This record gives sequence, C-alpha cells and structure tokens, in this order.
Amino acid sequence: MKVSKRSLFVLILVALFAASCAGQVPAETPDISASLTAGVGTFAAYFFQTQTAMVTPATETPSPTPIPTMTPITPMSPTALASPTAIVFFPVVATKSLTPAVTPTGTYYTPTTAPVAAGCSNLQLLSDYPTNPTSPMGANKTFTKSWRVANSGTCDWTAGYRLVFVSGEGMGGHSIGVKNYPVKPGKWQTYEITLESPSKEGTYTGYWQMTDASGNKFGSLLGVTIKVDKSYP
Repeated sequence: MKVSKRSLFVLILVALFAASCAGQVPAETPDISASLTAGVGTFAAYFFQTQTAMVTPATETPSPTPIPTMTPITPMSPTALASPTAIVFFPVVATKSLTPAVTPTGTYYTPTTAPVAAGCSNLQLLSDYPTNPTSPMGANKTFTKSWRVANSGTCDWTAGYRLVFVSGEGMGGHSIGVKNYPVKPGKWQTYEITLESPSKEGTYTGYWQMTDASGNKFGSLLGVTIKVDKSYP
C-alpha cells in the first residue's frame, strides 16, 4: 500500500510527540530542536530508501535498426518499335472459262467472220437454227436447217443468185435460189434447206455458200453439223 509523503511525515511527528510525553516525568526539558532533527533524519532515510525501492530500473534502449538506403533505378530508354509493314491484298477474281468442259468429237461448223466478196457481192451471216450441233438425232431423219443472212455488198442480189452446197456432207440437200429478189444492200433474208441425217452413227458437217449469176461464190460459209445416234428414234 502506497503512503503519501505528507501523511507519512505527519504520522512520524505525532509518534515522536506521543513518545516524548507518555508516562515520563520530565526531569529536564528535552531539546525539542534535537528531537526534531533526529526525527527528520530518520524520516529522510526511510523516505529515500522507499523511493529507491520504487524506482524502476532503467531498461537498455535498443539502437534503432538502420533503414537500408534504396538505390535509385535508372529508367530504361524506350526502344523504338519497328514500323509496321503494310500488307496489300489483291483480290483474286475468278474467271469463267469459255472452253466447254467436254469437247465433242467430229467436225463442226464455224461461221466465217470475214466474208469473202466477189466483186460487189458479199454476204454476212447473222444467225442460224438449230444452233446446237451436239444434239443427237436418229438415223435417216429429215430436218430443216436455216440461216439468216444480210446483203453486205454494194450490188443487188438478183434472179441468178443461188445458195449452193460447196463441201463436207451434203445430207441430201439441194441448192435454192434467192427469193423476193432483188435483195438490196443492207437487207437480210432467211434461207431454209431440207436435209436428211445419214444412216450411220457419227458427226457430220456440210457447208453452203451464196453464188452470183456467174457462179462465183462469195460471203460467209453457211455450215450445218449434226450427230447421228441410232438409239434415238
């Protein structure tokens, strides 16, 4: 139990005073100053002993741990990026082949693109029918071939002008004369010839051409091609 300094001091004085007065006949007057001095000395000794006991022994203060010094980081110089390479795409355009996938065998009619004139007479093929030479037909079958032609010369086609067979397979056809003559330059007409397919299987082609009154051939070759197949009726 802790006692305050003032209370302890008062108790000591009271005790000293009581001891000096209790049951004794004073023979002589005590030296109050000496008693007080002795009491104060005793109290002082007790007080300092108490304070010494109460003082907490000093604790060794640990030295602070030094904080490591940070080394500054030198920033790296940025590396220049390589310039991107431009990629150019060229579209691929698919082209449709004009060559048929299957080429049939045989000889086929090809219209003359540069008609040959005979003097002032000339003829230009405009169209023909039928146009598909690969369509098969039976043997010994009668059919009609027609051509639309124009007078591309500078003189009229008169009564002596005729369409005649000139080469290849005639297929029983006969020459025919110009109709509705005279045919003026720049005018066109359609000519038809009745033909008959051969008795044997195969591909057949014949050529026809216009002639003038003297028998001179001129103009585009007019062709006909057929394919005979006995499996057809």
